Amino acid sequence: MFRTIYEAAEPKLQFFWFCHAGAGSASLVRAARGLSGPLSLQVASLPGREHRFRDGLNLSLDELVDQLAAELRAQIRGPYHLIGHSFGSLLSYLLAQKMIAAGLPPLSLTVMTLAAPDRVNRNPRTAHLSNEEFLDYLDHRFGSVPRALRTNPEAIALFLPIVRYDLQLLESYVHQPTPPLPIPILALAGSEDRAVSPEAMRQWERFTSESFELQTIPGGHFFPTENVDPIIQRAIGSFQQGPS
Repeated sequence: MFRTIYEAAEPKLQFFWFCHAGAGSASLVRAARGLSGPLSLQVASLPGREHRFRDGLNLSLDELVDQLAAELRAQIRGPYHLIGHSFGSLLSYLLAQKMIAAGLPPLSLTVMTLAAPDRVNRNPRTAHLSNEEFLDYLDHRFGSVPRALRTNPEAIALFLPIVRYDLQLLESYVHQPTPPLPIPILALAGSEDRAVSPEAMRQWERFTSESFELQTIPGGHFFPTENVDPIIQRAIGSFQQGPS
């Protein structure tokens, strides 16, 4: 369930990245070409895309997180970080909880362009929307629908079910109060993100008992796909700063 898109000869740190709704490792390959240093970057592949294209879109959020946790335990070879983008931020947060409970805590958690877990269920509901309404919603909220996609029925047939599935998993999340994570959290916000403001990202501070840092990066909701190396360097820095 993880694809390695960068690996040094002798990596000292592992990074596990969880993409935004509908995306997979292909969205990061080009930006990852700028990576260097003793590290590896592995990207989660969720059902319905890339090498999991034939997997059904029928797992619940809990089932998906359990699958990812089992695979993550098999992949860990040493110190590691979790990085999440939008929907992937929720996945990385839930995985951090599981890995900490299993005695395999990450060094840090980086979350991007998603409100704090207790505010996720305030997002608009999308399951009832027609394809056209759903595309309008995506474009208005995230600025993510190229004109060429709207005129390509085959692309829509491939793309929309995956995005719907991921967003429905996000919408299904019911927050249960839990102790703050005993690891640093770095929250990255897009300066022009239509969906999640820097102020909303600051609410993640309540979810760590260690250091917290909020940084605003130029760009919209999808700034992470163009900033892979800077994000990884910031993640390393968040761990090195230690507790606040």
